[in-house]
Amino acid sequence: MIKTNLNSRKIIGRSLNQSIILVLLIIVISMFATLVNPRFIRVTNLINIFQQISVLGIIASGIGMLLISGEFDISVGSQVSLIGMILAMIIQKVGGLPEGSNPNGFNPSSIPLAIIVSCLVGIALGFVNGMTVIKSRAASFIITLGFSSVYKGLALLLSGGASFMLF
Repeated sequence: MIKTNLNSRKIIGRSLNQSIILVLLIIVISMFATLVNPRFIRVTNLINIFQQISVLGIIASGIGMLLISGEFDISVGSQVSLIGMILAMIIQKVGGLPEGSNPNGFNPSSIPLAIIVSCLVGIALGFVNGMTVIKSRAASFIITLGFSSVYKGLALLLSGGASFMLF
């Protein structure tokens, strides 16, 4: 019993030390970037950086849970492209935006609908991946590799190979 507590304290202490080192490393890199370019530390730039990494952070948190459970999903990139395509299509079609137009006649009520539908599609895709891995008892790598191609194909099929511009 005592050994287990000592081992868990060592693990917690080690992970805490790693976290502190990573935070200090980020601070040092930020200070160096500010010295090289003083505009780096401006509020607008920091907001821009956080906006750019927000999607990656959300995806990484989901993948982190899978890694903790001993599985992983390599179809996430294809899922994001499919969900992004669905989101853009709903905003454009329901919002009343003809292709390549400016947003003057835009219906803003399409945005909450697009977000809800996109979240539901993401849940459904994850459910299909998970249930297929569980029921087939195959390696998650193989299953998600196959689904990656399926999701890419669905995105191309839905879009007809076209891109959707959102302003």
